[in-house]
Amino acid sequence: MKEQSTVNERIKKISEEFFNGNASAMARSASVKQATLRDIISEKVKPSYDTIRSIVECSTINISTEWLITGKGTMYKREETESYTMDSTNLLKIYDQLLEERDRRIRELEAELALIREQNASKQKTG
Repeated sequence: MKEQSTVNERIKKISEEFFNGNASAMARSASVKQATLRDIISEKVKPSYDTIRSIVECSTINISTEWLITGKGTMYKREETESYTMDSTNLLKIYDQLLEERDRRIRELEAELALIREQNASKQKTG
């Protein structure tokens, strides 16, 4: 079976495995907005910290936080780890920090691009 390399692909796999591909049913079960889940599954957006947490904490789904975020380990929670563990919380915080860092870097790159465009426009006026 193909390994899901992105968190979006793993969320799609959850939808397929637990809800026969019915994203609306998964959204209701995990208390996530249907439009948000559809956008995640179609890879239009990355899931937020809150979305991942809702999926992980959903008793119907019962999947491993580590697997969802990293793709490592088994998809299903181990029997002895039924509750939300500190390791899961830390993984979710790290994921949230990565998203924030990505967004910050995008803003930096957009600012650099705007400066380059401005410099090119100035050169064209004087050239």
